Amino acid sequence: MDSLSVSPSSGSNVYLTTSIAQQKVAADRADVLATETQLEQDKTQLDQDLTYLSTLQRKSHDVQQLEGKHAQTNALQKIANGAQAAKQATQQALSYLINSTSDKPTIGTNINVLV
Repeated sequence: MDSLSVSPSSGSNVYLTTSIAQQKVAADRADVLATETQLEQDKTQLDQDLTYLSTLQRKSHDVQQLEGKHAQTNALQKIANGAQAAKQATQQALSYLINSTSDKPTIGTNINVLV
């Protein structure tokens, strides 16, 4: 029955083994706490990044709308300029026709100008 008896050296081995296990558990707990802290910091950073991204998307959309409005305004201005030039050319042609026909009236001449 020697195997069941507890010797002084076996008691210190149990204490040493228990002490090492407790140290490992404490180290593992510290690692878990550090990892949880890092995860919380990462989550906070991710939330900030997502907020920043959302802001950039809104600003990008606003810029695209503004550029579209500028392009539309420029196109409308070109159309208006073309219409104004056509109107002036038509008025000049009409004035020329009126002046040229009034100097030399011709019987039976019929000029129709649509503006």
